[in-house]
Amino acid sequence: MWTNNFLYLAFFMQVIFISWYMPRFLIQQSKKILDKHPEKQYPKLYPISRDAIDMSINNFKNINRVIFIIGIYIIAYGAYLKSEEMLSVDSSAVLIGFFLLQYVPFVIMEFTGFKFLKLMRLANKQSIRKADLQPRKLTNYFSPLYLSILLISNLVFIGVVEYFVRHPFEHFGGYFNLLGLAFIDGFMFSIIAWNIYGKTKNPHLSTKDQRVQIEKIIKVSVLTIMMVTVFLTLELIMSATGTRYLMDTLMSVYFLLLAFVGMSAYRLDNLNFEVYREG
Repeated sequence: MWTNNFLYLAFFMQVIFISWYMPRFLIQQSKKILDKHPEKQYPKLYPISRDAIDMSINNFKNINRVIFIIGIYIIAYGAYLKSEEMLSVDSSAVLIGFFLLQYVPFVIMEFTGFKFLKLMRLANKQSIRKADLQPRKLTNYFSPLYLSILLISNLVFIGVVEYFVRHPFEHFGGYFNLLGLAFIDGFMFSIIAWNIYGKTKNPHLSTKDQRVQIEKIIKVSVLTIMMVTVFLTLELIMSATGTRYLMDTLMSVYFLLLAFVGMSAYRLDNLNFEVYREG
């Protein structure tokens, strides 16, 4: 029963942070930026009207409210029934399903942002900033710290897999475990490459601000790879040592940490908004 208490505590923190705190932070940040940079003085910031932007913000808020209520219901339901599994089904399935549900409004927000920036490019073709003529290389954005984190986290996981290949446990997948690592590495590096070599997303950002944004994406991507490899490593160790019953709690904490790291990519307080000013 004590493992269930830890599970529901971790899940409660996951619900609070992802479906209440993160949306609240993003909404307050957006409204603060819009209030500080009104449409008349900063027309390049508004490819659509302020009312349309506010409507999108309210939709984002309302979707998160519904998901937050669902999360609280799951906790209340578990407390009432005192079931060994969340919603009387497999807890892992509930955790994964709810985490994916929590990220639906953020995915919608990202797609809305892409359309917003596309409209911004179309509306301001004549005033789009020219990029500095300097090569954009992957090595220009990776610090030795990031490279060390990537190398160490990958080597640790590969070493653990190799150990269990030599000392296997029941249902161990062998070298197939490395496919998951390869997929995560490939996926995150494709995001990094797209941000470095792809078309400039925001046509008005200065070269300095573009670099800050790219470095932020790289930081989040590297930390995500590290957390995934740590999670996969712990999952193998727990399976081998018979402590897999702690896996659900670890999974919820893992989702919480992923959200915490990812949130740093949404901070806009260091950007120069004067580039959106009229004239």
